[in-house]
Formats: sequence, C-alpha cells, structure tokens
Amino acid sequence: MHNLRAHILTAAYPLFAERGIDDVTEEDIREAAHVSQQELIAAFPSKSAIAAACMIQREREWTIAAAEKAARARGATPEARLLSLFDVLEEWFQRDDEEGKTFLDALVNLSRDSRIGRPDAEHLAKIRATIAGMAREAGLRDPDAFALTFHVLIKGCVLSALEGDTIAGVRARDMGRELIAGHRRDALAAESALQPGTTWFGDPSFDFDDGLPRGAASSSAAVLDWYDDIELGREQQAD
Repeated sequence: MHNLRAHILTAAYPLFAERGIDDVTEEDIREAAHVSQQELIAAFPSKSAIAAACMIQREREWTIAAAEKAARARGATPEARLLSLFDVLEEWFQRDDEEGKTFLDALVNLSRDSRIGRPDAEHLAKIRATIAGMAREAGLRDPDAFALTFHVLIKGCVLSALEGDTIAGVRARDMGRELIAGHRRDALAAESALQPGTTWFGDPSFDFDDGLPRGAASSSAAVLDWYDDIELGREQQAD
C-alpha cells in the first residue's frame, strides 16, 4: 500500500504543479499513475486527500524548512535571518514557473477544510516553532508570542502575493523589522537612550537605590526625602 501511495503521489504532483488543484481530476491522476479506480480509492479517499499528501511530501522543499535554510545562508545575524525569510518568499513569488505559486495556493486552500487541512495545520505549527527558535537565537522577548505575530505577517504576505501584490515580501519585511525592534529585550532602554529628554520612568535600568546615602532605607518615602534634600540644597545655593 505504501508503494502504491508513493506511486500515485509521484504521478499527481506534476499535474497539480502544472495545472493547479482545481483543474486536475481523479481521472487525470489515474491515467498518469496507471492505476484503477479501486486502487486509487484504496490509497486515497479523495482528490483533496491526494493534494494534502502531496503538500506533506513536498514540505521540506517548498516550505519553512527550505526557507529557513536559505535565510540562514543569507543573514549574518539572527535578526537578519528572520527578515531574510521574506526575501526567500519574495523570490518564490517571482519565479517564472507555476510550481511555487501552486503550492503556496494549496497552503491556503487546504486550511479551509478542517478535515482536509489537518495535515496543513500541523505543518503551520511547525512553522511557528521554527520562527520561535530563530527568535530565541536573536534574544527576543517572548519568542512564542513573537512567532505568532511574525507568522501572521508571513501568511498575509502569501495571501497578498496570491492576490497579485508583486512586492508583498518587501512590504512584509518592513513590518517584520518593526516587530523585531519591538521585541528586543533592550528596546525600552534603547529608546530612552535615543531620547535624552526621557525621564527615568521609562528607563528599565533605573534603580531607586542608586544615589541614596549609604544606609538609607530603600523605600518611596526615603527616596522622596532624599530628593527633597537635594532640591532644598539647590535652592539655598541659589540664594
């Protein structure tokens, strides 16, 4: 049975890649695979099941595993590798052949049916796990939450490309850069440093104990008393 399934998938994949899922019939697949109706049904319950199996079979080549490998080869830093994912997608969108577009299209279509899309849902979870891993390498805050939002950008990028946006990857890359900046652990400190007028309220490195007289209690009352003494001294000097 395993060999029969593999044989059918090998025959079906080029048909889907060339024509798209909707324009391929079960009869087309039977003829290409040289199998009977009974054999086809025994291996797969429907054409949609064949398409879903093709999606899984091509996972390493056409989805996040390949994109991650290409992104890692391009980016010199963990953050650059995350952004390079959009560059890889953009190249897929710009391919002259229909294979890349067909399977990006299948990624969307298969997720619409909960039963048919179940393998695809598992696949999408793998994408988020991979993104979270890359976010941890970059030292970003809350990598899992970051991965959820970053994945929204990726899916939006795919949908926009399917709708005809020829630079969807470029747009998503710009938004991805802003998302990364917001998840940097030192984002607040960096923002404070860039704005000299910012008060200590926005500085996470501020320590109430810094500058207090030795032995002074670390409390809001002690801090206010210490601050009042400084201000009183300044007023006396001014007089």
